[in-house]
Amino acid sequence: MKHLLNNNQDIASGRFSNLKSNFINDPSLFSDYKKVIDEHLRDGIIERIKDSDENKENTYYLPHRAVIRKDHSTTQLRIVFDASSHAKGQLSLNDCLYTGLNLISDLFSLLLRFRSHPVAISSDIQKAFLQINIEEGDRNFTRFYWSNNPEDDNKEIYRMTTVLFGVFSSPFLLAVTAKYHLKRCIEQFPMTHELLENSLYVDDLITGPENIESAFKSSLEAFNIVKDVSMNLRKWETNSVELRDRWRKERLEIDESNYSVNDNSALTPFKVLGLPWDSDLDIFYFETLNLEKFLSRRINTKRYNLLVAGRIFDPL
Repeated sequence: MKHLLNNNQDIASGRFSNLKSNFINDPSLFSDYKKVIDEHLRDGIIERIKDSDENKENTYYLPHRAVIRKDHSTTQLRIVFDASSHAKGQLSLNDCLYTGLNLISDLFSLLLRFRSHPVAISSDIQKAFLQINIEEGDRNFTRFYWSNNPEDDNKEIYRMTTVLFGVFSSPFLLAVTAKYHLKRCIEQFPMTHELLENSLYVDDLITGPENIESAFKSSLEAFNIVKDVSMNLRKWETNSVELRDRWRKERLEIDESNYSVNDNSALTPFKVLGLPWDSDLDIFYFETLNLEKFLSRRINTKRYNLLVAGRIFDPL
């Protein structure tokens, strides 16, 4: 890698200058972005590079941007790094990485299993990618620029210490890490081990036990298995009121959006792998409010029609 990969510093610097201009024009974007950076720094997810290390060889600088998902009930701004960025005639970081085997469950089969049992359960691993450390010798390939003052010409250099969004190998690294740790619980929790093996889609747990007792037992065991490797299963949701009440007594973090398809409220819809799910009515549905706003632009082009179609996500 060190002989082929250019450091991409000029590209990253130019992209960061553009980002700072966006911050100046949109102070609320800067405020939200800075909150994420400060949180990552506090949690050790990123670290600042000392000035003496600034010109260290074998480095790569990542441009980054905000992806804002207003349909998410928790973190709505996520910082995504562009590991495919490169100068003309140069390789990107993604070009130099092994993507890894596809260990992710089939989406179609997973959703069918989710709907084939009386009790439905959904949960996700909090900041799953960011819980996996990068070897210190590889961290200089995840450098990026940041400044706490967008109007200041100076910028500081940081680097990731954990697996990051935007790198082709990240889904494989998460999946193989999960499978490695799950092997330890085969003998103690054979049923829950099988459930986790077959019901994880990246960082989402989507499953459907036969009855409430089995669902309660499996969910508690799954929570503790994941907790043992310093991760957190959160945003629990189910179509069972009884199971939800039992989770509350065990202090599991439940998604409390209480959004209903029959509601005209501004609450964020709860989604299962991208599909809005009304857990009380136990149905999937299409959320049309934002789609109607988009359609109101009435642009008669093929590109626009494809964009409209792309907003209707239906893996089934």
